[in-house]
Amino acid sequence: MPYETPFIAIGKLVAEAQAADHVAKLERLIAGHQILARALLTGGGLTQLLKHLGGMLRTEIALTQFTAHLYNSGTELPSADTWASYPIPTGRRDACTLWVRQPFEDSGIIGYAQNLISVELNNMVKQRQAKRALCGQVLEDVIHGALETSEAQRRLAGVGLNSTRKNVVLLAVSAAHHKALVSTSVPQPLENAVAAVVGKDLVVVINDDGGAAPALARRLSDHLAEAGIHATIGIGGAYTKPNGLRWSYFEARDAASHGLPVNEPERLSLTSLLLASEDVPLADMAHESLNPLRAFDAAHGAELVTTLESYLNNNGSVAAVAEALTLHRNTVRYRLAQITELTGYDPSVTADRVQLWLALAVSRLGARHS
Repeated sequence: MPYETPFIAIGKLVAEAQAADHVAKLERLIAGHQILARALLTGGGLTQLLKHLGGMLRTEIALTQFTAHLYNSGTELPSADTWASYPIPTGRRDACTLWVRQPFEDSGIIGYAQNLISVELNNMVKQRQAKRALCGQVLEDVIHGALETSEAQRRLAGVGLNSTRKNVVLLAVSAAHHKALVSTSVPQPLENAVAAVVGKDLVVVINDDGGAAPALARRLSDHLAEAGIHATIGIGGAYTKPNGLRWSYFEARDAASHGLPVNEPERLSLTSLLLASEDVPLADMAHESLNPLRAFDAAHGAELVTTLESYLNNNGSVAAVAEALTLHRNTVRYRLAQITELTGYDPSVTADRVQLWLALAVSRLGARHS
């Protein structure tokens, strides 16, 4: 007689097999969690974590942050056609995307990896902010000329800057997004550069003779734009020594004031250097000289400031001013007399003309920086 197995016994065997399989999967998942956490916590960082994740999934892994590729286990750039993407939430603008090349089988380990990556990214932001603040303190002392050359070289070396070689300053300015600007990441070619926070601006110092600076500045601009940060980038010249770094910073700041996404350096004016000095109250002097003219123009509908600018731009030629503004020469002379009376400076006298020219130049530069 054939042995008959009760149906309930078959169901029990199937259930036990499924339970054992489920337990085995949970054990493998927990073991995977431990491996990823250990890779992160023992100093391996994101690189080791992602390396282990790729091994578990038996496929290629990539991690991108806007235009930067933080990690890629293969040679192919990830695309939506052949890669699966997973957002990494950080609560900040610099969120990343985890890419996994298809095909692969996920047992739940990717979700845990997302959380670990998110925690590590937030830690990296805090470390980045602290490091940039420290570098910023050193750069501010150098920029303000508060250190002797030997001490400046020593402190710059302490933050990774070799001032005996040529360095270029890239200055990123963003009035609307300055809080996000100073803590955001930089594109991969600038990862080894020294980054610092000076005031509300991001300063990136690159070791370069100036040839690569424009391309790197464009990469930085594109990277920030991708992050939703609208910034203007100023490029300084390439110089050696701490004083050269100061000069490059002032050139970069002056270039950034032009307002384009990327601004290459021009010959630095004496006005820019004076305006950059906190010890020279040049802006106050400019207001003192020009405010009487502005007040008169506003009250009487006059154009004394415009006339003064035209007079200075035309090298003191009354005839050229009359032609440019479509005025009679006597009207120009009368306005110049009014300017002398209101300001106490005679535009026809060289010393006074320099004072008025400097006031107008400082006013224009101040408007760019504000």
